[in-house]
Amino acid sequence: MSYDPYAPTEKERSYAFFVAWIGLVISLLVLATRFFPIWASVQLLLMLALGCLLVVFTMTRRMDDYFNALRNVGLGWGLSVIGLWLAASGLVAVFNLSHHGGFMLASDGRLPRQDYGLPPLLHDAQLLAILASIGFFSGFLFARLRDR
Repeated sequence: MSYDPYAPTEKERSYAFFVAWIGLVISLLVLATRFFPIWASVQLLLMLALGCLLVVFTMTRRMDDYFNALRNVGLGWGLSVIGLWLAASGLVAVFNLSHHGGFMLASDGRLPRQDYGLPPLLHDAQLLAILASIGFFSGFLFARLRDR
């Protein structure tokens, strides 16, 4: 095996795995602040910390193959959360379209009085980002704990 001067030390690897736990805790705290209002400055600082942590955690290239494999599992989980979110939005849109179509067929072409549309929760991009970050760190840590 050749010498790699940029290979992470054991201390750096331990720190990176500890930071993953911190990321999951911050993600859950940010989610909690969405439903239990606290000071806006605390919420903004948590979101700033989470955003910086995600960028640094996913863009670092100075880690070994094991860390990269765990990161890929986490990215898969985070993207799965986004995919489920989009699928749920699509199902609601199909329901809305079929409801309108059925109503129009049953009522000689008149439009229904009530438009269901997408629930406001499905329009919340910030909530989607928080859930995707929870998915990322959960996938990363699940793969880490599974390999122990």
